Amino acid sequence: LILDLGQRKSTLVEVRGGELTRYRVVLKGAEFIDQRVAQRKEIDLETARRIRLEEGLENEDVRESFEEILKAFGRDIKGELFLSGGLSRIKGIRSLFREFSTNRFTAPEMTSAFGSALKYALPDCSPDFREEEVSQGDLKKFTYVLTASVLIGLASIFGTQIITEHLRKEIRKEEKSLFKEKFPSLPSVAIRDQLKAMGSKNKYPLTGKLIELSRSLEKGITLYSLEYANGVLKIKGEAQERSKLDSLKPKSVKKTPKGGWEFEVELR
Repeated sequence: LILDLGQRKSTLVEVRGGELTRYRVVLKGAEFIDQRVAQRKEIDLETARRIRLEEGLENEDVRESFEEILKAFGRDIKGELFLSGGLSRIKGIRSLFREFSTNRFTAPEMTSAFGSALKYALPDCSPDFREEEVSQGDLKKFTYVLTASVLIGLASIFGTQIITEHLRKEIRKEEKSLFKEKFPSLPSVAIRDQLKAMGSKNKYPLTGKLIELSRSLEKGITLYSLEYANGVLKIKGEAQERSKLDSLKPKSVKKTPKGGWEFEVELR
């Protein structure tokens, strides 16, 4: 299990055999604890924040608020555990999780960024969540350049002197130039692996459905939970008006004591 505890949200991810099998996002983090402590003690947020930082889980109100975040995941968090996020620094956390590991290469709050930085340096199967496609013309253009690169490699292996080292460098440079021109926001690292992933038929259907769902979200709708398991993404939230939920096609809707409408949407 990977538990990321941040300022505004907390995420629990389950990984088995190197594959993501389940995850859940709860929109509660360090700021939620500060707000709860401030309400209970009737103090300002800055004082509540100082109590969290100085006393941590040794303070009863802080501990109860922290445990409330954990209960929102709807399951026991035990076994092999990896912690990340700034809130994982909280004093007394070992009283809840006696054995856990952390990223020894960077600070806890930088762990997610550290992993993202490795996305194109190490092979993985994670979705990129970008709505973009590569045209057949672009793929052919890249294929010609990459084929030339392969031929250069074969030629060098067999000692062929026809293609010089200078030409090899020029073609490598052309690869990077074409890639940067088409994808200016992507790092020009492991270009061939990135193109292979883009051209693969193994797409991520949930990405498209998430994009489609986002277009139906209107002002006054709040999302507070996302859970993925067995190929199904469950999204829970609340709306101020019932009519705003019609375009979302929710699986269930119920009225809250405060007059709002709580809903659940499933993406398969």
